[in-house]
Amino acid sequence: MLDTQSFRRHERKYLVDRRQLAALHERISGLLEEDVNGAASGSYYNHSIYFDSPRYFHYSEKREGLAIRRKPRLRSYRRTIDGEPDAFFLEFKNRDSDIVWKQRQRIDQTAALGMLEGAFSVHESERPPLLEEFFYCLRRFNLVPAATVLYHRRAFGVKSTPGLRITYDSRIMGAMGAQWRGGPDGFRFSVPPALTMVEIKYDFGFPGWLAAIVRNLQMERVSVSKYALGLEAVFRPGRR
Repeated sequence: MLDTQSFRRHERKYLVDRRQLAALHERISGLLEEDVNGAASGSYYNHSIYFDSPRYFHYSEKREGLAIRRKPRLRSYRRTIDGEPDAFFLEFKNRDSDIVWKQRQRIDQTAALGMLEGAFSVHESERPPLLEEFFYCLRRFNLVPAATVLYHRRAFGVKSTPGLRITYDSRIMGAMGAQWRGGPDGFRFSVPPALTMVEIKYDFGFPGWLAAIVRNLQMERVSVSKYALGLEAVFRPGRR
């Protein structure tokens, strides 16, 4: 297993329609470079299984608007919507207002299945710290696979601004529990398919030239969680 990686950055999200997305891309496309982790087109599918307590503790943190939050997930990347995963990662996504930091550990398929089954597939003495922390949380909070989120992503860096990353997330869907295999069966749209979520991630200040474009296009900034949206698409926790 590889060493744990950690990323810390600011993050803003916007929901845009097709016209806004086309206008945004036209204005900034000359500055963009395709994400090195994408396919030739720079696009791929994110497939994430989120863990929560039986009473949906992590979901409740978001709905109650807590500024500081943390949630564990199993993430895989796929070239096609029903393709085999290219890689698996255990991730803890942490948030403090608009600052996000992510801890991730690449794992193999055996360890990934162990996460879903609550089984220790790696001997305790050989577990990397992040995997050990996940299994501690699994026992401490009785975590279970609560929802799966699937969406298509195009990801870009910005040549002139190191640390600036822009992603277009579309066809955002959610399903209950762990939908392990690829493909859209069992999923429901958690964001209307005509809308795209644009995420802008940056290390330092939000670039003034980009802020001007966002204002000009009247892009709606939102504070949403794909996990919460996915869960609500199929089930409203705490409601009958």
